[in-house]
Amino acid sequence: MHIRNILLVTSILFSTFNHAVENEQPLPLEETRSTSNNKFELVNINFAHWQELAVLPGIGEKKAQAIINYRSQHGNFLDLASLGEVKGIGQGILLKLEGKVSF
Repeated sequence: MHIRNILLVTSILFSTFNHAVENEQPLPLEETRSTSNNKFELVNINFAHWQELAVLPGIGEKKAQAIINYRSQHGNFLDLASLGEVKGIGQGILLKLEGKVSF
């Protein structure tokens, strides 16, 4: 009887999970830009997780964490200039990020 209950609960959980995955709607893109035939999504600096930030040009893991720490302490970034207030992010990195990030 105990095994039958476990199997029943497992079956219900699996079917609920499967249904949720099948009906999952993609999040809307803020903006999609195209260069040649390559499309990419802008990364919103104010909402991105460190993994999304870390793959931006010139950022990496340490600067991604610095961005998140700064954002937590000071609030949302308004533009590229305000992103430049984060330690380790200078004019060169800001130039690389133009057209790749949103706020």
